[in-house]
Amino acid sequence: MKSDLLATFRAQPEAGSRLYYTVRIFASRAAARRWKRDYFPSDALAMCGRYVNGQNQPDRSTPEIGHLLFLKRHLKASVFAHECVHAALGWMDRIGIMSYGKTRTKVDEERFCYAIGRMVQRIGNECMRRGLLK
Repeated sequence: MKSDLLATFRAQPEAGSRLYYTVRIFASRAAARRWKRDYFPSDALAMCGRYVNGQNQPDRSTPEIGHLLFLKRHLKASVFAHECVHAALGWMDRIGIMSYGKTRTKVDEERFCYAIGRMVQRIGNECMRRGLLK
């Protein structure tokens, strides 16, 4: 049902980047599971998924890194931040500045923190603008 999907928008980890996550906010867990039953766990409050190609290799053919899914009942900063950490790690892996087994520098860490802040701010602002948060 169309009313089950309350909002869809993009969150870019880095200003000026073509890369983004699609953010979807659902009215309920049931609505999220109707969107993609096999994907949204029955006990999840929210989730981050990224698109991969083969054995956990990022698909670089599209600027969409993946998606962030939220339930209206659980729209709060702690949930946004948690999922945005997953998203930022996926973004860092996608652009090659951090992956499993690779060390990061202090500059990479700052960039990582800014990416989280930017996505959390974007999600919060959009939820406020759309009347989903008070």
